[in-house]
Amino acid sequence: MIEEKSGQSDKGREGITLYKLKQIIRLFKKENRQVLLDLDKFTDLDLSEINKKYQKNYQGLILDFDETLSPLGGKILPENEEKIAELLKENFKIVIFSNMRVSDRYDSLLKKGVKLITSKYAKPDPRGFQECLKVLNLSPKEVVMIGDNLVTDGGSMAAGIDFIRIKPIFTPGLWKHPLVLMRNLMRDFFNCL
Repeated sequence: MIEEKSGQSDKGREGITLYKLKQIIRLFKKENRQVLLDLDKFTDLDLSEINKKYQKNYQGLILDFDETLSPLGGKILPENEEKIAELLKENFKIVIFSNMRVSDRYDSLLKKGVKLITSKYAKPDPRGFQECLKVLNLSPKEVVMIGDNLVTDGGSMAAGIDFIRIKPIFTPGLWKHPLVLMRNLMRDFFNCL
């Protein structure tokens, strides 16, 4: 785990919440699992092409961090940081919405102008997505969520925000962490339906 500036570890909020239970129940209906697009990795994202192909007007992104941009608890992969820099040059607004605590592993993105939300309303709570929209100053139809997990990140769909699912970045040793293992088993179950 990465250490925070304050010395605390960058732990997630992986416990069960009322919103996670509601989202799990929602996901048993096929229509609640309809993502806009499935991608192998974040660097495959081409928002300009997606805007044309799907007749969208995305101007902003809400990004998950762990297992979308980095291994769980790790630093962002260099190619993903380069992709974010490219998107910023194309004038897309970006916010990271993480269920992890604030730590120095986000610093390089914050220096580029990316915003960070570690709301008390952890994903999939719609209030956390609403906070992201306020920070971006955009409507739900102008924003797309990018993440690996239908249970947490896919909560964006209940908030009216389209969801693009990324195959999770492999993190060695996950089987040693029972809560993370359970979360990933649940994510993989819904990803396979």
